[in-house]
Amino acid sequence: MSKPSPETHNIVIIGGSFAGLNIAHKLLSKTFPLLKKQHPDIKYTVTIISSSTRFYWTDYNLIYATVTALDAEMRVLVLEGGGREDVKYDSLIIASGAKSTSPLWSLHGTHEATEKALVDVQARLPRAESILIAGGGAAGVESAGEFGYNYGSSGVLGRKEITILSGSTRLLNVVKESVGAGVQAQKQLEALGVKVVHGVKVEKTEEVQESKTKVWLSDGPSKIVDVYLDATGRRPNAPFVPKKFRDQRGAVVVDEHLAFVGAGPRVWAFGDVATLTKGGLFDIMNQGPVVLNNIEVALGVAKKVLKIYKMPDTMVMMVPTGPKGGVAVVSTGSCGVGWFGWLRVGI
Repeated sequence: MSKPSPETHNIVIIGGSFAGLNIAHKLLSKTFPLLKKQHPDIKYTVTIISSSTRFYWTDYNLIYATVTALDAEMRVLVLEGGGREDVKYDSLIIASGAKSTSPLWSLHGTHEATEKALVDVQARLPRAESILIAGGGAAGVESAGEFGYNYGSSGVLGRKEITILSGSTRLLNVVKESVGAGVQAQKQLEALGVKVVHGVKVEKTEEVQESKTKVWLSDGPSKIVDVYLDATGRRPNAPFVPKKFRDQRGAVVVDEHLAFVGAGPRVWAFGDVATLTKGGLFDIMNQGPVVLNNIEVALGVAKKVLKIYKMPDTMVMMVPTGPKGGVAVVSTGSCGVGWFGWLRVGI
């Protein structure tokens, strides 16, 4: 007489970058062996849904598709692409991160858009005389530093006009002004020959002849530049989640256990897509063990109790300004310069 097929418990992870892959690896290497001992009649599986084929790991069930909707009542994800229309989940982890305005800084669907944007910038650079970067956050400052080192006042590859628009009163404005990170970043960029402009934003752009970009600025005039980089605004990547489950920024609302509020049992969200974060890698690293522990509790791993995640008061940010400089914020009240950023580039 044949044995009955084991019950299957499918843990679905939306997102194939650092947060999603890290939690999947921990589940397979740490949690599943424990569950196999305690629940031998249940077959546990991990399914990662990613829109890019460039994320790959052999132990997972992989679906290359975009999640377009989440039905919390039926516990079903609606997909576009990947050869199937939907996926049913028993447990769900949303780790889809944040999406930047430009595909230069994050995937917009598959990898092709990011690849195309990078190739386009690289093709324009050799003949370019002017470079404009909109956005004074980490991506904008780091890009300005690299361009300044290579094409600034003492550029190793020549000289070009490089301008960064902070769109605010200072660079790196997510850091408290008293820390001085923005001031230090500006000094280093200006030393490289980068012009730093505050209080002006880009209102719209248009591609014009000879692979140039016409830019309309908030202070009135328009200008044509050879290379334009939009480094503004990262937003939680959760358009598939019903609005009633998201906050005003579009982030998935989670509780102190990083559980998705209102979505039923065994559903979590963490990283840049969730509410309890300041954004970035260090938050993901802090949240990951909490999520893993609470998954194990929900799945019945013995002697486990729920963990609470508390957002740290400290901030950790390391922003290079070229290969030989940078700004590092390592607490609520200290700012390092110089070798901190250089060290970060070498990691």
